[in-house]
Parts: sequence; structure tokens; C-alpha cells
Amino acid sequence: MRRPDSLLILRPDRLGDVIVSTPVQRMLRTVYPHARITWLVQDWIAPLLEGLPGMNKVIRYEPKGRHAGWAGLVRLVGDIKGVGAQASVALQSDRRVSAAVLAAGVPWRVGPYSKMHSVFLYNHGMRQKRSESVRHEADYGLELLGALPGWQNFADAGARAAGPEVVVDPGALGWAREWMAERGLAGMRCVGVHPGMGGSALNWPRERYIELVRALVTRGVPVVLTCGLGEDAAAREIAAACGSGGGDGVARLQVCSAEIDGMTLPRLAALQSLLSVFVAPSTGPLHLASAVRTPVVSVYPPIRVQHPDRWGPYVGTEHARVLTPVSRETCGERFRCRGAACPQFPCMEKVEASQVLDAIEGWL
Repeated sequence: MRRPDSLLILRPDRLGDVIVSTPVQRMLRTVYPHARITWLVQDWIAPLLEGLPGMNKVIRYEPKGRHAGWAGLVRLVGDIKGVGAQASVALQSDRRVSAAVLAAGVPWRVGPYSKMHSVFLYNHGMRQKRSESVRHEADYGLELLGALPGWQNFADAGARAAGPEVVVDPGALGWAREWMAERGLAGMRCVGVHPGMGGSALNWPRERYIELVRALVTRGVPVVLTCGLGEDAAAREIAAACGSGGGDGVARLQVCSAEIDGMTLPRLAALQSLLSVFVAPSTGPLHLASAVRTPVVSVYPPIRVQHPDRWGPYVGTEHARVLTPVSRETCGERFRCRGAACPQFPCMEKVEASQVLDAIEGWL
């Protein structure tokens, strides 16, 4: 096949996965400057990609909505047919989505040979053994591009140096500035803390978050606790345990919630861009903060498939500090924590709040 005029990027999984995959967009635009580039991502993530340089269209995948069931699969095939893609890159092997790509007649289908269905659905697949976590997830995605037609062995160094990318929406930025101003935080060097996560990896214990937030507030550093849907109660529990730290008319601890404050993903990105540092576990909001170039600090588990070597912030050390309680060799676990059967258990609490505080102070 000649060099494609229309390309489709498939990343129908979570927020962080999509964000760390944005260097793929940049590399595709470099190699195929005149091609039409379409993303397929979940509906709730799509607004973050709108406005991304070099991106032409986003297919909003709704697996529990208009794309559910057999009728939804037919609609999904129609949506993919509508972009006229000549080549697709599945950055995550989703059987339903990849089957729809095949049914839509996309002739050149690239993806990782990781599951049984992938052998049948990708005609230009690649074996990567991602569970070994020897490379970053973004690098695995960039590696797949070498299987595209017309590829000329372009190095991925340029894409990596730039890191992930998200364009901050001007309207969301206006909302974030107003939210900060209403709480007396405009122009102040604030630390964001996001203690919640979806459960794909081990989290830092809640007690450690409380210790960290309390230490920051005591030192007079304003803290903004952010929380997504279903995380509001936990964030307010942390806030209640720490107090506001006022005394000069400014409450040093504020909670910004998706449920109460109407914080959407674009608004979260805008708010993060106004913060001096952002602390979070291995979760999408951490990668979102790094994409808007806010320095990040995180505590990661040593388990191989959860390790920061694969899932950590995809930016240089000047923008990120990642702490792990023990080395991956000491842990020795590949897929999941053994709990009390492990001599290191519970290991995540071994990272002290003072260590995270030291990492934060470098940017304050």
C-alpha cells in the first residue's frame, strides 16, 4: 500500500492511557504531514483531544450508550467507515473495536499481538510483551507505528522529548481562574493533591495523604484537593482531618469536586495548569497534569505490570518525581500484590509523607 491519506488511532481505554499516547499523534503528523488523522476514544475523554495540533476528528466511543449491543456495533462500524481510514493503529487491543475496524473494511490494521483475537483482527501486528514493562507505554505505542505503510524508520526521540500533550481550553481556563479567585488563591503557589484512583494499581495509604496535606497547610502552603465522580466523600474526609489552615482570611485547604463544583476534565486540566505542583497516584489526572506541564509527584507500586517504568509520567525528571517503596527486584511480583504472603507487605506505606514533601519543595 502507498502512504495512507487517512489514519485511525484506537485507544478506547482509560484517561491516562490516552494522554500518554498523544506523542503518537505528533509522530504521525511528522511522518504523514498531509494525512487525515482520526482518534477513537471513549466519549468522556474526547473533549481533551479536541484542539490537539494535527488532529482532524474524534470518534466518540460510547460502549454503554449508542455503541452498546449488536445495533451499537453496527453504528460503530458505520462511524469508522465514515472517516475512510486506510490504516489503523490499535494502541490497546480491544476486541469489539478492532472487530468493527475489520468490518468497516480498513485494509491495513496494526496492533499488538497480545490476545487471541488480535491474531485474527490485525493483519500487520507486532509482538511486544508489554507485561514485562521494559519500556514505557508510550514507547510501545510509538513502536507500533513502524508497521504502518510508507514508514521510513523515523526515530521516536523527537516525540518522546516533547512528552504528552493536551491543549487547555480557554473557557475552562476562565472557569479555573474564577474558581481560584473566589477562594483567595489567585496568584498563589498552590499544591494540588488527587488521592483517588480507579484501582488499576496500588495507591498510597489515605493516612499518608492526610499527613502530607496537614504538613503543607501547617507550613502555610495552599492545597487544592481534587476529586472525580465518586471520590468526593474521601477527599472531604481528608480535608476534615487536616483543617483549613487559615488565620489570614484565606482557607489554605480547598476541595474541587466533579460532583459539587462541576469540574469536568477540561476544567481539571485548566486548574492543574495554574498549580505549582500536583501530587497523585498512578491515575489519569496525574498524566493530565504532566501534559499541561505542571510538575508532578507520585508514589508508585513496585509490581511489574504497575511499575513506573511502564506507567509513570512520560516527561523528564525536571517535571516529575516518582517514589517507589522497594525496587521491582525486591518485590518480585509480576501481576498482583500477594498481600500478607509477601514479606514486604504492606509496602506502600513505607514511603513517608516527608519524602513526598521534600520532592514538592523543590518546585515551591
